[in-house]
Amino acid sequence: MNSLPFSLDSVVTFLPGGQTVLAAPGESLLAVAQRAGLRVPHSCRGGSCGSCRMALRSGAVDYPRFAPGLPPGLVFSGETAAEVLACQAVPRGPVSVEPRELRSAGEVEIKKLPCRVARLETLAPGILGLWLQLPAVEPLEYRAGQYVNLWLADGRQRSFSLAAPPHAGPWLELHLRESPSMQASGALSALRVGSLLTVEGPFGELGRELAPLPQTVAMDPVVLVAGGTGYAPLQALLWQWLESGTQRPVHLYWGARTPVELYRDAWLRERSHGFTQFRYVSVLSATPALVLPGGAGESRHGLVHAAVLADLADPRLFPPAVAANLQVVAAGPTAMVEALRAGLRDRGHAAARFTCDAYG
Repeated sequence: MNSLPFSLDSVVTFLPGGQTVLAAPGESLLAVAQRAGLRVPHSCRGGSCGSCRMALRSGAVDYPRFAPGLPPGLVFSGETAAEVLACQAVPRGPVSVEPRELRSAGEVEIKKLPCRVARLETLAPGILGLWLQLPAVEPLEYRAGQYVNLWLADGRQRSFSLAAPPHAGPWLELHLRESPSMQASGALSALRVGSLLTVEGPFGELGRELAPLPQTVAMDPVVLVAGGTGYAPLQALLWQWLESGTQRPVHLYWGARTPVELYRDAWLRERSHGFTQFRYVSVLSATPALVLPGGAGESRHGLVHAAVLADLADPRLFPPAVAANLQVVAAGPTAMVEALRAGLRDRGHAAARFTCDAYG
C-alpha cells in the first residue's frame, strides 16, 4: 500500500527540461515547482496579477478558489484554456506545463534578515515612507519591481514593494498605506526610528522582462500604470530605466483620489522635463481636472485605466504600429488591474506584453 501523501496520478512535468514532480492533493502548480527547487515567475499568489501564467501542454487543472468559473485573463485556444494560473491551478491527473521562465532556486537568494528603521516620512494622509537599514555584512540583492515581506509591530507579516532600485543606496525604501487592520492594531503608529523589524525577500517578477534597458534594446514603448501606492514598484523601475541611458519611450499614468495622494508628483514632473523620452500623466478620481500652480502641469479627472485606454486610441500619442508593440506594466488595486486587463484584451493587446501586481 502506498503510504506517500501523493497521488501517483498527479505527476507534473515541467518543460522544456522534463523534470517530473509528484503533486500532493490540493497542491498548486506553483507550490509543486517551489517544492522541487524551481523558481518560476510569480508575484501576488492570490490569482490576481497573472505573473505565474504557464502554457498548458497536456492534462487538465482545477481552480478551487474560482469554482465553478475560471480566473480572469487566461488565454484560450478554442474552447480550451491554453494557459494555467500556477498559483491557483491544482492538477487533475498528470499535467505538462511550460513556464515562461524556469530557473534554479539558487539563482536568486531569498533571505530573512533583521533590519532597523532608519527614516520615517509621512508621504500623504495614511501613507508612510519607510526606509530600512540592513546589516552591513548581509546585503539583500534584488531587482527593481520586486517586493519583500515585513513583520510589523503587531506580529503579522505583510508584503510591500521596494520603491527604489538596488543602486539607489544602502537603505530599502517602502511606501506603506495604513489599512483598517493596521490602523486597528497600531502597527504603523508604533514605528520609530531605530525600531527593529524583520524583512524577507526578494519576491516577485514585476518588470523582469523589461529591466535592465540598455541602449541596444528594442525601442517599443513602455506604459506604466499605477493606482495609489501601486506607484512604489513603478518608481523603482522608472528610476532605474531613466538612469540606464536608454531612449526607450516610457509613459507613466498614476491614479489617485486627490492631489495630495500623488506624493511624488513634483519628482515625476521634474523628470518629465529632464528626460524627453518620459511622459507623466496624473489622474484624479475624486477631484475635477486641475491645472497645478506655477506651470507645474495638470491632472486629468477620471479613472486611471480609462485614461490609458483613451490615450491608446489616440494615434497622435500612440500610432497604431506603436500601440501594437507596447509593453504594459500595472500595479495597484485588483479592480483597476482587471479593468485595464479587460480593456487591453478588447483592443487585441497581447497578454504576454501585460504584467501586473494587484492587491486588495
